[in-house]
Amino acid sequence: ANATLPLGWISTQLADTWHATNTAAYSGSQSVFANRFSDNNQVGKVELMTPVLKGLAQADSVFLQFSLATAMRNTNSIVTSDTFEVWISTRCGGTMQQVYRKAGQQLATVANPLSSPFVPNTVSEWRREKLDLTYLKDYFSEDVQIVFRIKKGRGNHLYLDDVHLFAKTIPDALKKAQYGVY
Repeated sequence: ANATLPLGWISTQLADTWHATNTAAYSGSQSVFANRFSDNNQVGKVELMTPVLKGLAQADSVFLQFSLATAMRNTNSIVTSDTFEVWISTRCGGTMQQVYRKAGQQLATVANPLSSPFVPNTVSEWRREKLDLTYLKDYFSEDVQIVFRIKKGRGNHLYLDDVHLFAKTIPDALKKAQYGVY
């Protein structure tokens, strides 16, 4: 069953693309799902954006963590895949920085391409990703959004769950002593 996206999250497509679903989850009972198998428009891109994130300017370290599950698609012995990217956006998309990009077998969380819609049945069919975004510290002086983008390539369903942004600030006394937090 499908439900609405989490509060404040935006899908850039009005078509049947991103929604919350309770058919699969890495943890809990819901994940966000990109309907890629039955999407008849197989060109272009679809995006899912978080609400605007504030208060990261003082952070010394910033990490993004998420879980995803997807499979390549096999149609009449032709194997196809979408490309999944993560971008950091400031100024409502005025400035964008790509921080993650995978496609094909590098993106797939199961080994074999499928000729039917993919639904992860076990936690082993998910992959946990953790990105160190500290090198983008200047971006976090402004309000940001995280943009999850699929570049269409006739792929299979993609599930996204447990999206967390962690910001860590070191006390001034430890900074003076040249300590770091990772």
